[in-house]
Amino acid sequence: MSPIELPYTACERIAAPAATVFGLVAEAELWPAWFRLVERARLVGHRESRRLVELRTPGLSAPGRWRVVQLVDEAARHISFALAEGSGKGSAITWSIVAVDGTDAACDVTVACRTRGGPFAVLGQRMLERVKEVAEGASLAGRA
Repeated sequence: MSPIELPYTACERIAAPAATVFGLVAEAELWPAWFRLVERARLVGHRESRRLVELRTPGLSAPGRWRVVQLVDEAARHISFALAEGSGKGSAITWSIVAVDGTDAACDVTVACRTRGGPFAVLGQRMLERVKEVAEGASLAGRA
């Protein structure tokens, strides 16, 4: 994988329904089942579309444990994650998922990362790659 220049925006066309892709990204508690960079994800608080999720990411450099505020807009298929504490506080990754030509066969996914650098940026890019694999039928057991 090449180094990530910040801030970045990555776009991928995924051969899967937008609802499938949205579900993979929105359900943070399930990430450890299919994304090896996240060892544990636990919901520690929520109110309406705002959730506080604690992530344990031993595969990335320090801190290895983050609290992330997740905002979910299901109607717009828009999800954002912002670091809630620590040196990268305020760093954010935003996902936008749009069905291609109004069909349910494929979707365009845009991931925008606004950060001061560090492992949080890597998380967004690698997750996009893995979401594409899983949504298009790759084995969950592979946990790439």
